[in-house]
Amino acid sequence: MARGNRFLAPRRISRKTDESTSVDTQLDAVSRYAQAYDLQLIPVVPDLDVSGARPIRERPGVGPWLAEERLGEWDGIITYRLDRLFRSQADYVLFYQHYCEERGKVIISTAEGIDTSTEIGNWMALQLVGFAQMERGRMIARRRDAQTRLREAARYAGGKVLYPYEAYKEGQPW
Repeated sequence: MARGNRFLAPRRISRKTDESTSVDTQLDAVSRYAQAYDLQLIPVVPDLDVSGARPIRERPGVGPWLAEERLGEWDGIITYRLDRLFRSQADYVLFYQHYCEERGKVIISTAEGIDTSTEIGNWMALQLVGFAQMERGRMIARRRDAQTRLREAARYAGGKVLYPYEAYKEGQPW
């Protein structure tokens, strides 16, 4: 089991909409785990509309907690799933080296049953973050392909419409 019992509980969602429940789902899962293992959660402002490609240190919610002067306030990070923290293996490796190896912090992922205070936990985390990075690349490619097809069909592909143009619906498509 992890060392210490004070855990940051960051949550991240790439696109926040009125229908989004992911942030609440993440908090519920982490809270149940923390209660079961007697861990103290340190609430962190959720990172809403923040891409997983953005390095964890640069995120507005969790980033300030990673500053040198705040490191004594927490023992680890607990997350619902690793892809909520990392979508880049490089970001994970840098975080792991700087915070876990050098400062004794730990990462726990509740849904995946990962605790990086063990060798197998760290290895599994590295594999899952690799898959998360691959999926991020696949999402980018799918979106790029969809935009190309929409443009070829003279349909609005989303985003800001430049002046003097405006987007309008003609039948079902824009």
